[in-house]
Amino acid sequence: MNKQRLRKINEEIKRIISSSLVFDVKDPRLPSMINVLDVETASDMKTTKIFVSWVGDEDRDEVLSILNKAAGYFRKELGNELKTYNTPQPQFYYDDSIERGMEMEELLRGITYSDEPEED
Repeated sequence: MNKQRLRKINEEIKRIISSSLVFDVKDPRLPSMINVLDVETASDMKTTKIFVSWVGDEDRDEVLSILNKAAGYFRKELGNELKTYNTPQPQFYYDDSIERGMEMEELLRGITYSDEPEED
């Protein structure tokens, strides 16, 4: 499949899932602020990986389990809005890039710069 078309489909899936998580899903076990950070759809349009992150202390495995159990609902939402021959099966994954970025920032803050060489 054309890379530009696949990129547009990924953006549309991201928009649909984000909107659905904010306005339609009312499961109290889910964090109130789930962000869809990235979407990767297979070129055959059979599956799509949805990378999510959230603010809070909720258990990653539990939240991902809830989202993956609701994959049928999300696939139906995708099928209603996407105009493609195949509707991809969503699979949810936790994206820890924000946490890793914060850790890197802390490490960089700890580095000091000096023009003079250290003396032994």
